[in-house]
Amino acid sequence: MSVLINGFVLSLINIVSIILGFIIYQISKSRTQISIQIISACFFSVILFLLWQFISQKLFKKITIEKKSDYWKTYFASILFSPVIFIPLHYLTEGYLTSWQNITGIFMFQIPTNILILKIYQTFAQVLNIKRE
Repeated sequence: MSVLINGFVLSLINIVSIILGFIIYQISKSRTQISIQIISACFFSVILFLLWQFISQKLFKKITIEKKSDYWKTYFASILFSPVIFIPLHYLTEGYLTSWQNITGIFMFQIPTNILILKIYQTFAQVLNIKRE
């Protein structure tokens, strides 16, 4: 159950971070949308997931990522939850179903970013002795 919750939250954080990255791009008025948006979204994803894990460690200890296998399960769950979150969100905000290109774009962001996020969290958890193994 903790894997599903963390995967869902990580996916939600990814989508929110992509939106925040788009806002940063809009504010910057840069010509290079993808680079500004991806770098910003990656930064926000890392920070927000670390914050989520810190909060869950303090308030919801049962859903903290503990075992090594939980990291991979969380990773795959986050990828599976993306379309489940994004398609209805896109439909509610835009009024039509999203294209497959948007879904694959999210996957292409998530695949390397979530590995990075979970590796950073694993290191932080060991340093801060958050891990309960």
